[in-house]
Amino acid sequence: MKPRAERAPAKRSALVELIPLHGGSDLIHNPQSTTGLFDGMEEGAMFMLDVKKSLMSLRLYKNYQISLVIDSKKIGALTPGEKFFKYEIQDKLFLIYEKAGKFSNINIEKTEKYSNFYDATMYQIKLGDFGLINCLSEKDRDIIYDFLSGKENHSVLFGSETLKINEKVYTCERIYRDIEEIEADLIKKNVYYKELNEKERFILYLPLNMWYRGYYYASVFMYNWLTGGGDIQMDEELFKFIDSWQLLKERNEEYLSYVEKNKNRKIEIDLEDDKFRLYDLNDLRGKILNEKVKLELSFENINNCKNYVIGDLNFGNCSVAEEDFVFDINNPHSTSFGSVSYRYFFEGEYDPQTRTIIVTKVWQEINDKFNFDGLQPLGAWSRSIFEPMEPISHVSVLEDKYNYFNDTFRSFHYKTGIGKDFEIKVKKKLTSL
Repeated sequence: MKPRAERAPAKRSALVELIPLHGGSDLIHNPQSTTGLFDGMEEGAMFMLDVKKSLMSLRLYKNYQISLVIDSKKIGALTPGEKFFKYEIQDKLFLIYEKAGKFSNINIEKTEKYSNFYDATMYQIKLGDFGLINCLSEKDRDIIYDFLSGKENHSVLFGSETLKINEKVYTCERIYRDIEEIEADLIKKNVYYKELNEKERFILYLPLNMWYRGYYYASVFMYNWLTGGGDIQMDEELFKFIDSWQLLKERNEEYLSYVEKNKNRKIEIDLEDDKFRLYDLNDLRGKILNEKVKLELSFENINNCKNYVIGDLNFGNCSVAEEDFVFDINNPHSTSFGSVSYRYFFEGEYDPQTRTIIVTKVWQEINDKFNFDGLQPLGAWSRSIFEPMEPISHVSVLEDKYNYFNDTFRSFHYKTGIGKDFEIKVKKKLTSL
């Protein structure tokens, strides 16, 4: 009879190796531990706590005085080198929920305790009477404490990157705080969890996902939609950004070549090919002859646009539409603008004697509507703001990503009343055409 093979010892998870924190007791494998935190719990049951997400929730529930419901004892850990926003964790950090229940008026307090197990000081944050954060690094403890307290100007966590559009300055921290306030309001109104599905809830955090991917304009535009910030007048930097969009740049160059080829032709009917169009100028001539007042308003005020009547002087446009980048959705430009058009307008003088229009300037205009009409795909996004994905070349169906289309945003708006469409506008004088 062959001897029975010896059973290999069960492998301890990485988290198990890190757990002992309360005065040195092994809380998992010593059932006589003074706290009894994990008595009767299977080892696998401890891996329920997402520390980063839980820290965000603790901050929100504490600072907006919302009751926190904990369904069971839980624990989670962060290890050295992990990122919490922009901050890199220095040493082992543990978040422990010691009680289940409903907890209101959450208080936090800094404490210290010597750990026999680690033979080192444990830097702690007490979470009311239900939990504890243990850190082997005092810096980690202080950074997390400041975050939970809602300390402002926290560049260590949120980074120092800024984006300025005209006179408004945007930062990751500003975006985070305003989104947090919206989320808190929805929770208090019993809308956040009751009405919204998980994918709709994450819409609030898309601006942060975009920001951490480096898509700053996309982040600000989405934030602007969520907060009802109104129309955006493009400044020079924003115009440079859209002008660097290679696909739009190529399309525009093709269009200007098309105009150059046809500019001396008498266009009696709209001229168009597969991509471009030039409008019949007889329509324009008729409007000028019949509406001299409108002509004067249009031509004389085109610089400040106070009385500019859109379309009166429009002679053509070129576009990048969703079908042009359906296989390249997640890039900084298409994420920011989706489909967009350049439109071209005349400025000039009218000679009533010869009944001719003398064109003195040509203007290029962008008037992009930021809305969620139609069925446009909006790309695939990581389910975690802490793991922004690399750009992808197709709509992914992997489980760690959310695939968004316009209808998700329409549903979110219908359920919450949040989300205000706006326009991104600019006019630029061309030196030649």
